[in-house]
Amino acid sequence: MANLVLADDGGDSIATELYPGWNLIGWVGQAAPVGELFEVISPLDLVGSYDLASASWTETAREERSQSPLILRPGRAYWLRLAGPESFTWIRERGAYNNDVQLREGNNFVAWRALDRVPAASGLRQIRHSVVMAGSWDAASQRWRLAPVPLPFSSWSLAEFNHGEGLWIKASEDTTWRQLTGERPSVSFVGEVTEQQRVEALAELEAYRELFATTFGGVVSGTHVVVFSDIDANLEWSRAVWGTGRARESCGFARSWDIYYTIACGDKSILAHEYFHVLQSAASDWGGLALAPLWITEGEAMYAQRLAASRVEGLEFAELMRSGWQRSQADGRGLSSATDVYDHHQYETGAAAIHLLLQTNAAEELLLYVRRLSEAPAGEHYLASGGDPYSRAVFTEQFGISIPDLDALLGIATPEFGPPLKRAVRLQTQEPPLRLQVQLESPDGSRYDGTAVIRFLAPDPGQHFTELAIGGSSSIPVVAGRYEVQSVDVGGGCQVGFDAPEILVEDKLVDSVWTVRLEATGCDAGVSGTVLGRDGQPLQPRARGVWVELFPESDDGFHWSQATQVVPDAQGRFEANVAPDRYAIAVSPIESGGAVFGWLTEAGLSLVRAHRTILDLRTDSTQEVTIRLPISRTIRVSGVVYDGNGRPAENLTIFVEGSSEGYLRPGSEGMSRGYIGWIQRTDSGGGFDIPFAGQDVVVVLFTEDNCHLGWFGPDGFTNDLSGLSYWDTQDRDIRGLSIHLPPSTCE
Repeated sequence: MANLVLADDGGDSIATELYPGWNLIGWVGQAAPVGELFEVISPLDLVGSYDLASASWTETAREERSQSPLILRPGRAYWLRLAGPESFTWIRERGAYNNDVQLREGNNFVAWRALDRVPAASGLRQIRHSVVMAGSWDAASQRWRLAPVPLPFSSWSLAEFNHGEGLWIKASEDTTWRQLTGERPSVSFVGEVTEQQRVEALAELEAYRELFATTFGGVVSGTHVVVFSDIDANLEWSRAVWGTGRARESCGFARSWDIYYTIACGDKSILAHEYFHVLQSAASDWGGLALAPLWITEGEAMYAQRLAASRVEGLEFAELMRSGWQRSQADGRGLSSATDVYDHHQYETGAAAIHLLLQTNAAEELLLYVRRLSEAPAGEHYLASGGDPYSRAVFTEQFGISIPDLDALLGIATPEFGPPLKRAVRLQTQEPPLRLQVQLESPDGSRYDGTAVIRFLAPDPGQHFTELAIGGSSSIPVVAGRYEVQSVDVGGGCQVGFDAPEILVEDKLVDSVWTVRLEATGCDAGVSGTVLGRDGQPLQPRARGVWVELFPESDDGFHWSQATQVVPDAQGRFEANVAPDRYAIAVSPIESGGAVFGWLTEAGLSLVRAHRTILDLRTDSTQEVTIRLPISRTIRVSGVVYDGNGRPAENLTIFVEGSSEGYLRPGSEGMSRGYIGWIQRTDSGGGFDIPFAGQDVVVVLFTEDNCHLGWFGPDGFTNDLSGLSYWDTQDRDIRGLSIHLPPSTCE
């Protein structure tokens, strides 16, 4: 169990191991005569100090300590020479955080006065343009560990900084190094925000940032905060940036490294809640984490919010926690693996659970648990709800108690909400080491001054997308890798064509600027039409409906941009306003997970993408089409799965699949089969109920750990691909299936 003990009254101590020979240490205490070092370090025989202003080196020997004029200054680094063959453990008090270090052009020997285990790339980010070399002295091996800042990280031997460590910094110019958090968040104000409100919001944000750094060990750079005057300003801005369907009427929320906060809601601590979510994102390596249970993610943030309200606003912590706990127990439910963001019961119950954990664990371990989930071996952390064996085992190892036992503790009695813990001693979050800068241009090559949402395909396309709202130009923190621009939305869901190169972000501390040229700045073209079933009538009312998708076509014939999606009304009519460009039209079931009925061609729908008809809205900006589907409704496939012992098989992954006569994913050429329908998990009774659109269907089953079990069709269960059989649905539901699994080869 990684359980750290925090000292009382915040007076944490640090242990510095000194070795025979030279040691480079950072002085983090108050100014003191050099003689104090000789008093506490018995084998010390010489102290060396370098003065950059005079470019001079001075030494103080043990026998000269009482006459030496040398004063140890906070923030400076000193060389200590130890005599004798043995190492020496020096115990000293931890110094204050949040201190600026003045660097001058040339060689600087300074102390690292921030948190422990800060990645060197993160620590040097703020001064990367002013520094050519950084190093720490490895006293055990008597050699340098270096960070040649302009070179790739792979050439660095300096990995991290720790509190009280001495550093050599070779600067190319005079600069100030803010060690605690690097860059402050950038802040935008939207609506009628008064000057007083601006000042208060900035002060609150700075207070929360420092509080979380010293309490939870959370440090992050690259955050952007949008502060709205009221809900109306919030909605107007989000509709313009994200479109009507994605606008959020909310007092506060976070997306990746961005925070959105509405002043008129009146609760200042909401900003602290959302800032903590950014720390969670950073701890998960910016998107590498499958979702933890809601009670953990929101419980941590709610605990941090209450802590901020007590420390910054002066409210009573215990009373805030107690009243929240009482509200959460109205329905008597305990912790849940649910991820429903509107289940506020889990917010308050989770906060109480977090408080219990922190009675025996260091506060920093909250973010450490998030980090450990993101570092799980491939295939281990599979469940998005955190209910899988790996997540539960790591939780028990991390906190010394299992989730069920913690839940049981909460059910015994009302928790005692004493004072919160005070300070963490290790850093558990990290800053994205690089930045991606994007410049938008209008079709004529001039700077585009509007606001746009650019969607990037991230380095691991199977993991996540990166989405950025920018106006003109902006930059975002990213990891190294190749990025492709997927779509550009200039507001209200209007996606326009663009010309953009593949973006390569290298593992260097060097910013790159990439230009995306828009082919249009608005959606003044349109496609309208009618979607009918195979009987020539609109789809039956109980059908789940379809998307009509317009894919922008690139000059090379491949449509990698995100499609514009519209849903026909009850009469099958649809209208789509798009930018003047070339488009292919596909029709997909809403609940299909990406499958298509087919591509629109002059002869009707076709499963072959190469046969698609291209509508050129650049020459004819308004066009009408009629689409006839090969079905009249979507169906449902349901039943119960039993294991080899005849018991209901809970938590299996299950979905339905169409044959080659069914319907394939967009862009799939020559596939023998296509996945169609939602992926579900069997419930506690082994049951499932899945929507499907197509003529032929087979059920596919996987274990909880993603091991393929086999297929189930009209001829029964098989794990042999050659033995597959399909139901011909004829637009009829397939219900009441009873699937009995044979003994599995999955471990």
